[in-house]
Amino acid sequence: MITSDKELQAFVQRAEAADFLALDTEFMRERTYYPELCLIQAATAADLVLIDVQVALDLSVLDGLLGGRVEKILHACRQDQEVLAGRFAVRLQPIFDTQVAAALCGLPPQASYAKLVETFSGVKLAKGATRTDWSRRPLSQAQCDYAADDVRYLAPVRDALARKLENLGRTAWFDEEMRALEAQALDQDPLEAWRRVKGFAQLQGQALASLQALAAWRERHAMQTNRPRRWVISDQGLLEMAARAPKSRAELERVPDLEPALLRRQADELLQVLQQSQGGVAPLWDERVADPLLVRRLQQLLRRVAGELQLDPSVLATRSDLQALVLDQPCPRLQQGWRADVVGKALQEAL
Repeated sequence: MITSDKELQAFVQRAEAADFLALDTEFMRERTYYPELCLIQAATAADLVLIDVQVALDLSVLDGLLGGRVEKILHACRQDQEVLAGRFAVRLQPIFDTQVAAALCGLPPQASYAKLVETFSGVKLAKGATRTDWSRRPLSQAQCDYAADDVRYLAPVRDALARKLENLGRTAWFDEEMRALEAQALDQDPLEAWRRVKGFAQLQGQALASLQALAAWRERHAMQTNRPRRWVISDQGLLEMAARAPKSRAELERVPDLEPALLRRQADELLQVLQQSQGGVAPLWDERVADPLLVRRLQQLLRRVAGELQLDPSVLATRSDLQALVLDQPCPRLQQGWRADVVGKALQEAL
């Protein structure tokens, strides 16, 4: 357990000379917009450490390690990337994501870390601390053991998957996936927040333009106050406001699904957002429905190609990807890179 700057600096010096860094994080997000980093687990061939970020550590000494040459091994790393991006000035790279590697090897696309450890190391991991408050101190021995196990077996799993990828001739596919993963956007654009509002498709025209403005306001407010979106305004509350377009405080108070506390504090702001959105242009999204017969035909071809490769079809393309092709929309996943060669061009020709 690392709880001092001296211990952390000593570990970093050793790890920077290592061949790999197995990495995982524990965090809490139930009561905040941004994930609250609580613990960093890291392992090399010589060390296995738990870095307690709840104490006053100078974490900047980790920047060079996290963004440097040493390969970082993680499992399903998207959330870890997001959590670490909130605390460090560097982007995590280079990455080896064991879940992505497993999917390209023909294992289930969402294979759990525990399943991969059992498959390749023959060890069954304990599940006792799966749901726990990682912000509370002191951590129990059971919590520490659970956290340590999250990185203890990553290197042997990585080695087994790398060999399998090489034997299948899919290392280049995997490398392409990792470069895309390292470059992906981790922050949220408030102007795109309307797309995450459940039920947005029931609105159009001015109501949809108002929803975009209201959702952007909610996103910025959640960021500024570090509160979950749903604690600011529910999705249903946003939809009701956008559809009803209240013009006065009295009208706003009659809108369902708005908390009284919200109206007391932000009624004027919300009315201003609604007023400014009037006459706005609705955000563009394709309301056309893809021909289901064509989508089914493409799914048949996709399943045949996936079967020949012994891959789950979703690794090659999703239903949304196929619908985009049918609607003649851009679909980078199938029009660029290894997927274009493996199945994308065949799907286009069949269409």
